[in-house]
Amino acid sequence: MILTNYISIPEFILVGAAFLFLVVQLIYILTLYRRIIVQTKKQKRGDISYTTEQPPVSVVVYACNDADNLEKFLPAILKQNYPKFEVIVVNDGTTDETKDVLNQLEPQNPHLYQTYIPEEAKNHSRRKLAMSVGIKAAKYDWILTTDANCEVAGEEWIATVARNFTDDTQVVLLYTSYLFPETISSAWRSLDNLFFNMRYLGLALDGNPFMGVRRNLAYRKELFFKNRGGFSGYLNLRDGDDDLFINRVAYRENTRIEIAEESVTRAEYYHFDKAWSEQKLAYGITSHYLKNRGALTFGFESFTRYLFYACIIALFALSFCHWILAVAGGVFFLGRFITQTLVFRNTAKIWGEQYNYLLLPVYDLWQPVVDWCYRVKGRMSKKK
Repeated sequence: MILTNYISIPEFILVGAAFLFLVVQLIYILTLYRRIIVQTKKQKRGDISYTTEQPPVSVVVYACNDADNLEKFLPAILKQNYPKFEVIVVNDGTTDETKDVLNQLEPQNPHLYQTYIPEEAKNHSRRKLAMSVGIKAAKYDWILTTDANCEVAGEEWIATVARNFTDDTQVVLLYTSYLFPETISSAWRSLDNLFFNMRYLGLALDGNPFMGVRRNLAYRKELFFKNRGGFSGYLNLRDGDDDLFINRVAYRENTRIEIAEESVTRAEYYHFDKAWSEQKLAYGITSHYLKNRGALTFGFESFTRYLFYACIIALFALSFCHWILAVAGGVFFLGRFITQTLVFRNTAKIWGEQYNYLLLPVYDLWQPVVDWCYRVKGRMSKKK
C-alpha cells in the first residue's frame, strides 16, 4: 500500500484504529445524540400526531420549606392556559410559611388545593410518601409532577405536555433543567445536564425509555396504582420516586417524549453546588437498581470515546516520526469535535440553553469518571 511507504505497519494500524473509533463516535453523535434535533424537525413538519382533546390534568407539586419558591413560581402554574386542571401542593412537614403562602393564594385560585405530611411522620422516603398522598388526592387521571422550586416555561406548559395524552399513552417524558447561577461551575453543570437529557431522552425516542425526572414528568394515575402504589419495592431508598418508577412501567408502546421548549421546567436552588452533588449522589444510589436498558449503550460509547482520545494522543506523540500522523490526528479530532459541537449547539438552542463548547474535550474525558465516582459513592453510601 502507498501509505505504508511513508509510515510503519504499527503506525498504520494506529491510524486505522483511530479512524474506526472516530466512525463509532460519529454514529453515536449523529444517531443517539442527534435524536432531539430530528424529533424537533418532525414536529415542525407536522409528522407527529397529537391529540386535541385536552383531558383534565392534576398537577402535583412537592414542597418542603418552599414558601419563597411557591410565592415565586406557583402563580405561573396556576395561570396556565388550559381548560380544566387542578394544582395540588403537598406540604412535606415544612416549618416555614408555606401554609400561609398557600392560604393567601387559595381564595383567588379555586383550583388550588393543599395537603401535607406531618413533620413527625416516619418514612424511609418522605418524598415518596408525599407524592403518594398527592396522587391519591388527585381528581383526574393524568398526573403532571414538578417541585415547588421549579419555573415552568410559560402558560402553555400543561397544554404542550397534554397534547401527548393519546389513548395509548401512559407516560410522557420531558426535559428539565436549572436556573443556573452565574458561577464558574455552572458551565460544567449546564453541559452535564444537557448531555444527560440528550442521552436518556434520545434513548427513549429510540423506543427504550428507562427513566424519568420528577421535576417534569407525566403519567396516568391508574398506571401508578396498578403498579402496587407506584413506589413499592424500593421504599427503603430515600429517592427513586421518578427514575425507578418509570423504569418499571415505561416501554416503547406506552411512552411519548415531548421536547418542545414550551414544556420545559427549570429548578432553582439556593445552594446550587450542594444540591447538584446531592442529586448526582441520589442517582448514583438508584442507578444500581435500574433495569438500565441504556447501560450497555452508554458504556460502549464511553469506552470507545476513551479509545479514540488515546489513539489521538498517541498519533500526536508519534508525530515526530512523520508529519502524516499529526495530520491524521488533527483531522480525526476536528472531525469529531466539529460534529459534536454542532449537534450539542443545535440541541441546546431547542431548549434555550447555553454552554461553553470549548469545554467539550475536557468534559468528554471527565464525565464518565465523575459519573462512575458518584455511582460507587452511591452504592457505598449508607444514607438511603
